[in-house]
Amino acid sequence: MNYLNYMIMKIYQEKKIFSEEEIRKATLDFLTENTSVSRDSIRPDSSFIRDLSMDSLERVEFIMWVERTFSVCIDSFYYDKLDTLRQTVDVVMAQQKLCKNS
Repeated sequence: MNYLNYMIMKIYQEKKIFSEEEIRKATLDFLTENTSVSRDSIRPDSSFIRDLSMDSLERVEFIMWVERTFSVCIDSFYYDKLDTLRQTVDVVMAQQKLCKNS
């Protein structure tokens, strides 16, 4: 095993794995602070674009926040699929499992 692989493995071993509830709560906090929509109005399937009126720049900032906060790398394939709270939780959970199993 080379040094880079060793360091990547070490980082993943030390990385916190977030529960669905932690991801949901943190994401709700972010959305409430960065949109004009109240927490009670955000449902699991509320569209970030239609219901929360996020523009393209806000979505990029959101994706960057997700990557930073949950220590995951979101492939550009998923950018359009991250349009609801439920989808965000599902993608982060899947990325955590992928990293944990690799």
